[in-house]
Amino acid sequence: ITVENSDNPQTNNSKLRLAFSVTEFSVGTNRVRFSLIDPESGPLRSKNVIVQIFYLEEGKQKSLEDTQIAHYYDWPMPSTGVYGIETAFTKPGKWGMGVSVETENTTKTSSVYFTVKNQSATPEIGKKIPMTDNITVDDAQNINYITSDPNPYLAFYQTKISESVASERGTLVVFSSPAFCKTGTCGPQLKIIKDLHPKFQKYVDFIHIEIYKNPHMLEGKVGKSDINPIVSAWNLPSEPWTFVADSTGKLTNKFEGLVTTSELVKALNTK
Repeated sequence: ITVENSDNPQTNNSKLRLAFSVTEFSVGTNRVRFSLIDPESGPLRSKNVIVQIFYLEEGKQKSLEDTQIAHYYDWPMPSTGVYGIETAFTKPGKWGMGVSVETENTTKTSSVYFTVKNQSATPEIGKKIPMTDNITVDDAQNINYITSDPNPYLAFYQTKISESVASERGTLVVFSSPAFCKTGTCGPQLKIIKDLHPKFQKYVDFIHIEIYKNPHMLEGKVGKSDINPIVSAWNLPSEPWTFVADSTGKLTNKFEGLVTTSELVKALNTK
């Protein structure tokens, strides 16, 4: 597969259209998620997708670093989902990804390149999560002051992150904004985590952080000035994000975008 020389993560419109559902890539193991759209038939679901990862030098193919068959992850919204692989980037710089899909009549391809940072801007795996003092339901006059969820799940607003880390329990922190989500996945993500809470609540604290401060005062369009300071402290470039830390507060898993039930169960079972 030839990697297209493009300044943006976009593909040639005459081929399959590839769109990442993640925005950050850094040295180390990465969770790569993407969707594929056939200009003739629409979104591709559950096809045999071969992924190749290249390290590039000055926009030219240098070396093939990885080849995998992508797994298809169904999302809870009707007829939606993404393809995914876990792969390791060994050095910073320009990398490329090519995909190949066999259809009934032909093999279709797409390719994209992107930049891998030396270090993640968000909290790093293996390090302690930020000891943040988020507002709990005990601090707020009303739970609607701290979440835009129309059906708030009280257990998610009772513990401060700093308290959870100090408690020697595991910690799950989900950043999402059900009412103002730009990706449309915040509500479904929160629903997945609500459903998991009863099974893991004995040894993991579940904490929801709203993307925007004072959500009860927001109407319509939101701007940078409305961002929750905790979101800025964690340096999150998008939403939703979900983080899982062990009993010492060290980050073991982080997920950008919607993370499925099976992925979260696997992460929580290692706590």
